[in-house]
Amino acid sequence: MKMKTIAASLLATLSLASASAMAASYDVAISGTPVIYTNTNLLSNVSFAGFNTALGTLTGVSIKLDADVDGKVYVLNDSNVLKSGYVALDVLLGFGTGSSASTFYTGQLYNQTYTLAAGDDVTLGQHGLVSASTNFSSGLDYFKTASVSGLTGVNAVSHTTGGEDVVTAFTTQVLATGTVTYTYTAAPVPEPETYGMLLVGLGLMGVVARRKRASTQA
Repeated sequence: MKMKTIAASLLATLSLASASAMAASYDVAISGTPVIYTNTNLLSNVSFAGFNTALGTLTGVSIKLDADVDGKVYVLNDSNVLKSGYVALDVLLGFGTGSSASTFYTGQLYNQTYTLAAGDDVTLGQHGLVSASTNFSSGLDYFKTASVSGLTGVNAVSHTTGGEDVVTAFTTQVLATGTVTYTYTAAPVPEPETYGMLLVGLGLMGVVARRKRASTQA
């Protein structure tokens, strides 16, 4: 009777311990390697470490990209008549999932007009921070590679009414950074207490069994 009671208690204890060791969802955030570039028309990647599959099962990915953009443009009216027009700088952020990149943000840092007399010049532009984020719940195998890449880019636009004899020189500096957050479910792992209680329980059952044999032989 005592042995049955001990066995039942041991089973209940192990059940509680196993429940506490069930899989749960965790987040791990990894910062990308910052990229600085100065060309005006370009695309550049921010590299991230891929998900470590030893942690468990990947269930979701969140990407946040930031582009600190300082965009300037020098405009010179190299004609002998009045000229007008506009200059603009587009910024895009995206993420590659295979052979093609997915753009999840595009917008203009600035769009400024000008009117210049013959021989006049002006410097236009703006400095600003562009941020965007997106989430992935499918196609997650892409993120299990050694390295994955975020996409940032800037594109200069210049338009002059009347066309010729206006010189534009863009100078753009971008610091691109980002963070990828992997959400995963860790594999259930028995806690150390579980093994300890199991050994104690087996020991007690052994003691009861020996006593029972001794009383039977007596």
